[in-house]
Amino acid sequence: MKFVLFLIPLIAYSQNYKLEDVVISSKRELRESDYTVDVETIESFEDAGNEKLVDVLETLPGVSINQSGAPGQQATIRIRGSEGRHVLVLIDGVRVNDPSDPNKSFNPALLNVGDVERVEVLKGAQTLLYGSDAIGGVVNIITKKGREKDSITLNAGYSQGIQLDNTFTFGDSILHTHLFHDKAEGISAADGGDEDDGYENRGVTLNFFHSFSDKLEGDWTLKVTDQFSEIDNTDFSTGLPIDSDGDYAKNIQQLFSQKLNYRTGSGKLSHLLGFNKIDRFNKFGSFVLGSYGKELTNELHWNQKIENGFYLIGLENLSESFSQDALDEKVTGLTSLVLIRDYKKGSVFGQLGYRASHHTESGNNFSPSVGVGKFYGENRVAFNYQQGFKAPTLYQLYGPFSAGNNELDAETSEYFDLNYSFKKLFELSLFYNRIDDFIGFEGNYINTDWLESYGLEINSQQKIGAYELNSGLFLANFNQADGKKALRRPSQKVTFGVGRDFGAGQRIRINYVWSGKRFDRLQTNSETLELDPYSLVDVHYEKIFKDFTLNTGIENAFGEDYEEAFGYSVQPFTAYARLKYSY
Repeated sequence: MKFVLFLIPLIAYSQNYKLEDVVISSKRELRESDYTVDVETIESFEDAGNEKLVDVLETLPGVSINQSGAPGQQATIRIRGSEGRHVLVLIDGVRVNDPSDPNKSFNPALLNVGDVERVEVLKGAQTLLYGSDAIGGVVNIITKKGREKDSITLNAGYSQGIQLDNTFTFGDSILHTHLFHDKAEGISAADGGDEDDGYENRGVTLNFFHSFSDKLEGDWTLKVTDQFSEIDNTDFSTGLPIDSDGDYAKNIQQLFSQKLNYRTGSGKLSHLLGFNKIDRFNKFGSFVLGSYGKELTNELHWNQKIENGFYLIGLENLSESFSQDALDEKVTGLTSLVLIRDYKKGSVFGQLGYRASHHTESGNNFSPSVGVGKFYGENRVAFNYQQGFKAPTLYQLYGPFSAGNNELDAETSEYFDLNYSFKKLFELSLFYNRIDDFIGFEGNYINTDWLESYGLEINSQQKIGAYELNSGLFLANFNQADGKKALRRPSQKVTFGVGRDFGAGQRIRINYVWSGKRFDRLQTNSETLELDPYSLVDVHYEKIFKDFTLNTGIENAFGEDYEEAFGYSVQPFTAYARLKYSY
C-alpha cells in the first residue's frame, strides 16, 4: 500500500509529450552493414503479452534460456551455443552483467519489460564494438524515453503487479519515470516439491533528456531494482534440488548512465559514463553470504563521416571490483583502443576494425575484424569475421576455498558468419565460433582447451492480408576438446508465430516453440543426462479501447511437462490478464 501511495503524486502532475528519437549511440549505425541483428520492439511485447525478458528471448531462434525453476528463479541467456558469461547485456548502453556472479553473467529472470522500448539481439561475436564479455553476442535493452501517453497498468496471473509510466516536460528537457511492483506466490523451484518459492520484484527507472543546443544533447538514466526470490537448496548426496523453507536470494541493483553527444559538421563526439552496482545476498539455512560487485564504464568515441562511409576512433576504460563477506575486495581494469573504418559505395559495403586491449590481470589482446557485403537488387549477401576475447572474472581469479586461479588466461575466440537476406522477409545465416583457452571448473577454475559451435539459422516473416507470420529454424553442433557435452542448450530449435488483426482494436497471436534435446550434469564428474525435447504454445489476445488496453492469454497452453535444467520446475499452465489505462 505504501508503494502505491508513493506513486499517486506522479499521476496527478504529469503531462503527455511526443518525443522524437533521442537514443544516443555511436555504435548503432556501425552495426548496420554486416552484422546479424534480430530486433524485438515494444510493439512486439504489447502484441505478445510478454512481461519478462526471458519470454521475449525464448521466441528467437538461436537464443536459448535455461532457468533453474519457474518464473523468478535464476536464468541464463545463451546465443548460438555460447556460455551465459559470453553474452553481454546492456541497458541504455551500460553493462549490467553481474560482477558479483562467479561467471559474471546476467540473470534476466526478474527483469520486467514494462519500461523497455525495444530489445536488440546481436548474435555472434561482437568484441570489436563491445569488447570483453561479448564473444557470444549482445542483448541491448533500450528503456522508454517518454514517447507514449502516461499510463497505469495492472496485471494478474502467475504474478500480480502494478506499473506506472509518466512523462514531464520542462522546456528542452523531458523526464520519464517508470515504477513497478510485481509479486508471486510461485511454485516449488524443485521439480515435484511441495513448498512454494515466491518472488517479489520492485523498482524505479528515471530517464532525463536535455537538449542544450542543436549540437549538444544529453541523456541520463537511473535505474534501481530490489529483487527477492525464495529458493531451494541442493541435496549434496544426489545433486538434486530439494525443498528448503526459508532460503532466499536477494539482489539490489543500482544503475546509472550519462550519455552526451556533440555534433559538429560531419562529425560526432560521444561520451558514455556508466555505473553498475549489485549487492547480492544468498541465505542457506542459518548462513547468509553477501557478494558485492561494481563496474564503472567510461567511453569516448569520435565518429567522422567521410566520402563513401565513415570512421570511428574510440578510447574505453572498464573498472571492476568484487568482494564477499569472506573475501577482501579485488579490483581489475580493462583499457581499449578501437579503430573502425566503415565503407559503402553503390551496392558494396564493408567494415574493417581493430581493437587493442590491456587487462590488468590477463595482459594484452588484439582483436581484428573484417566484414564485406553486396546488394544484388533486393538480395543482400554479407560475410563477417572477427577475433575476440573474454577476460577471466574476478571470482574465477580469486574465488575463496581454492576455487580461484590467478594463473588463468583470457578466453579467445574466432568467429565468422555468412549471411543472406531478401528484403526483411527471409534471412539465412551460417556461423562458426571457436573459443580457445575455454574456462571450466574441475574443483577449481582452469583453462580446458576449446569449445566450438557451428550451424545455420533461418528467419522469415511476412504479412498476408490481416495475418502476420514469422518462423525460425536453428540447427547447430557444439563440441568440446575434452569430449564432454555442452550443457543446458538445445542444438535444434523451431519457432513459429501467427498474428491476426480483426480490426476494431482486436488482435490475437499464437506463438509456438519447439526446443530439441539438451544435456545436463548434476555435478562436475557425474554422468551426463539427456533432457527430452519439448513444445510450448502461448496464446495472446489484445483489445484496444479509447483509453484502455486489455491483454489476456495463456502461457504453456497445453501444460507441457518439460525440463530446462534437470530436477527443476518450469513455467506451468498459466492464464493472465493485464489492463492498461492511458491518460
